[in-house]
Amino acid sequence: MKRSKKLNIGIYGPWGSGNLGDAAIQEAVIFNLKKKIQHLNIYGVSSDPEDTRIRHSIETFDSATVHITIKPNYPDKIKNSNIFYILIKASNLFIKIIELILNIISEAISLFKIFFILRHFNLLIISGGGQLDEIWGGPWMHPYMIFKWSFMAKLTKTIIVFLSVGVGSLDSKFSRFFIKRALIYADYKSFRDQYSHNFIQDLGIKKNNGICPDLAFSYPNRHIVNDVIRKNPKKLIGISPISYSAWENESQATYENYAQSLLALTEYLLSKNYDILFFPTQESMDLPVIIKFEKLLNSKIINNKIKFLNVTKYFPIDQLLYEISKTDIVIASRLHAVLLSLFLCKPVIAISSQNKVIHLMQDIGLDRYTIIPTQLNLNSLQDQIDQIEKHSGKISKNLNKKIEEFRMSLNNQYDILTSLIVKTF
Repeated sequence: MKRSKKLNIGIYGPWGSGNLGDAAIQEAVIFNLKKKIQHLNIYGVSSDPEDTRIRHSIETFDSATVHITIKPNYPDKIKNSNIFYILIKASNLFIKIIELILNIISEAISLFKIFFILRHFNLLIISGGGQLDEIWGGPWMHPYMIFKWSFMAKLTKTIIVFLSVGVGSLDSKFSRFFIKRALIYADYKSFRDQYSHNFIQDLGIKKNNGICPDLAFSYPNRHIVNDVIRKNPKKLIGISPISYSAWENESQATYENYAQSLLALTEYLLSKNYDILFFPTQESMDLPVIIKFEKLLNSKIINNKIKFLNVTKYFPIDQLLYEISKTDIVIASRLHAVLLSLFLCKPVIAISSQNKVIHLMQDIGLDRYTIIPTQLNLNSLQDQIDQIEKHSGKISKNLNKKIEEFRMSLNNQYDILTSLIVKTF
């Protein structure tokens, strides 16, 4: 990457994992910055550069660090003898030392690469989503990566911005240390909800720029719903199930009850002459759940009243929004399945015990339609659908007003960010 007369901005995030909510966040940031600043080069910093480059049409750098693990393969003759146990004890320390040396070398190379990338950036944005989280890989994965990029940005005198980020799980002392240090380096930091804001303040970060909604609410195609023409007068219910691996606080038994409740609800809704749309917002984790549901339902029900949306790699965000726009009510669990439905003014029933989902439903004024998984059953779902259907017109009207307020708040934040960026040029 060569220096240019344009501003160079890097957007860091866990992009490319098949999460269309994360993709909507990045697309929203790219669109809004380009709308406000003419002479601008935007680069992605992603764990899957190819996915980010193809989906968002921007040059992208790899954010990942390679961790080297040596797994010796001993011959069967040694494995079946007493020498094997002696060999293990003798070689284990040596292998660990070699691993440590190789990882130090790998990390040094990674730091040099980051240094030379950041030298050409005017600003590094760590944008939206549950960025402040250790759930995927522990403290030495995402928390450490954020710390490393923030620290190197400070060394290269690159402006660092945390934009509407959220807190997930930060139980480890190392995770909290890495996140706290990274936020101390930041020139601007805002949080997507009150919970995240309070959590960071409790870490000792008192100086911040407050609360600003999830960046996906600033996605450009706000009125895609107006382009939808419903040919079928029957009610369409959208159902977006979540995978068990994404529910870190629920037991296997609770998840099985969740899946069975959704399947039972589907059969009930079909008996009441509703149509059903199953859709995921996470391709790699949630699509397999929908495929499983499809097989189970097809073995019981033969009709064309259910549609299963196949969200393959590089699935267009606008297409997902178009499909959700056709629904009358949505039942969802993953944060951005809930959020993107609310974005389109769809009355939502959220099934989740995750703080980020609960707080979003509270902020939007629909907390009464949140069901904790341990309290879930078919009757509770039926009651919620009856109630939300009775008040759907009023709910949609209130949602439209609330989301416009969110978008205005986000637009103001983009103005502040624009001023910060222009000062660097």
